[in-house]
Amino acid sequence: MKDINEFYNKALVMLRSNFNLTSTESRKITNRYINAVRVELNTSVDFNSLTDHYLVRLKVINNNSKATIDKERQYIHTWFMNNCPLFKIISLGSNIDKKFTEISMYYKVDTIIDSLYTKVENNENIYLEDTIEALYGKELAPIIFEADEDTIDIALINCDSLKSYINVTNNYILKNKKNLMDTNTLETRVREAKRIYTLANVCDGHLLQIKSQSEYGRLFYKGPNLQSCHKDIRHAALGKCIEYDINNAVYAWRLHEAKTITKEYNTNMEFPCTIDYMDRKDALRSHLVEDVYGISSINDKFKLKLIKQAFTAIGFGAKGSGGPVFWYEDGVRKTYAINDIIRNPYERDTFLEHPFVREFIEEQHSISKIIFSKYNNDYKNVAVVKTESGQMSESKLLAYLYQHVETALMNNALSHIPKADLLLRCHDAFYVRRISKDDILEVRYKLQQYIPGLALAKTEIDEWVTVDPRFVQSIDVDLAKHRHTIAQEMLKSKNYKLEHKNNVIPIKPASTDNSKYMKIRNDEIKRLEEEIRQQEIGKQRLSQLLAERNIEL
Repeated sequence: MKDINEFYNKALVMLRSNFNLTSTESRKITNRYINAVRVELNTSVDFNSLTDHYLVRLKVINNNSKATIDKERQYIHTWFMNNCPLFKIISLGSNIDKKFTEISMYYKVDTIIDSLYTKVENNENIYLEDTIEALYGKELAPIIFEADEDTIDIALINCDSLKSYINVTNNYILKNKKNLMDTNTLETRVREAKRIYTLANVCDGHLLQIKSQSEYGRLFYKGPNLQSCHKDIRHAALGKCIEYDINNAVYAWRLHEAKTITKEYNTNMEFPCTIDYMDRKDALRSHLVEDVYGISSINDKFKLKLIKQAFTAIGFGAKGSGGPVFWYEDGVRKTYAINDIIRNPYERDTFLEHPFVREFIEEQHSISKIIFSKYNNDYKNVAVVKTESGQMSESKLLAYLYQHVETALMNNALSHIPKADLLLRCHDAFYVRRISKDDILEVRYKLQQYIPGLALAKTEIDEWVTVDPRFVQSIDVDLAKHRHTIAQEMLKSKNYKLEHKNNVIPIKPASTDNSKYMKIRNDEIKRLEEEIRQQEIGKQRLSQLLAERNIEL
């Protein structure tokens, strides 16, 4: 993001040449316009901080930036947008639909977050009520003032660690501004970290997070929170702690459901690709990075991230380059297709044509059909799983089922952990300050009772310090350590021996045709769907007959 002084100087020159204004008049008009945008940006503090976009009201900016030119009062916003825009419009809002306009800034404009953070750093007096209202927004502030356990979760913030993150990130941006293509994302993270730091300082080291229960079952938070921010901010804010993350949660649930349903209907069906992916996903992803990208100029860490995102999309229903799917992430409805993730057509086709990926997509499609056939009738009256036309949506139903199961199993698994030790929950992960061996064993046992095959990954988090090498490692192109890890995983995968019966899906191009196997599986699914349908018809008929005879089930 460019410095605001660049915009300021450019605007002065262009205003004087276009309208024959004096230097004083040009400065006054430019300052008025910048201030109008700054004030409107301050209303966007509740916008999802993971993006560098803001939601604003263009009409308000237009009205508040009016200027006198040639003795006439004029709307100057349109002129700025046409000649030297301060921001880019991503999507235009509408008064009819009550939608805000989404924008992305070309130049950095200090917001109220920056102003309040500076006051805290300078030990200036700032009022708690004013800070809460400014950083939560007028709609959410009353909820904070009336805080109770039903509406608020409280997170303990390590202010020293978070301040170190802010300083380290700012220094990195300043030193590498010329080398980085875009610093908007990093600057947005710094601003969010400043907001949390400022609130923690006025709330005695705590962040008050406003609960928001999704219709899909997950617990989200409105306003400033540690769940929806970038993990670097979250880790810095929590300081020294332990993160436990459920491995393969979505795929484990899908596999467990499919196996249970097929067993119930005496159907002999196996899912070797899913089992293979769950057993050695790191090795499979590493192979695909090599096969799909080859010697591409994209750094290895980003390639691996794209492959991971593509598999996540497949798990939520993506069947190919088209057909976007959705899920709820951090309280926001995300819509993705694989062609939005792997944008290069050649690389995308290479990925989709890979034998393992082809088989994996087909297998996930089969699993989705099995689960949908079993449960769609039970949830026919749930509005949130239907499309706008009123039809049942397979992807919505599966997301609804999974997220309710995820919430229930986490509630149960963590119910015995003392509140003082449980720092934060993030859907299928949780953070603790400490945990005994007996407690973590109990958590693992309860997860296994819900879904066999669920495993916890443990990560120890350190607090940030003044000079923190992790930040540089996470961004710099020097990825030697990461490449070494991939090499080790690939070596392990070459020596890997399949343990599951009939699990013969190779990671390298197959020499045999799987069409016969696929036909058998598709025939089994059709038979299963028909049996489920007939059973549901039977249930309905039985209920009708009993009703006619005034007999209750």
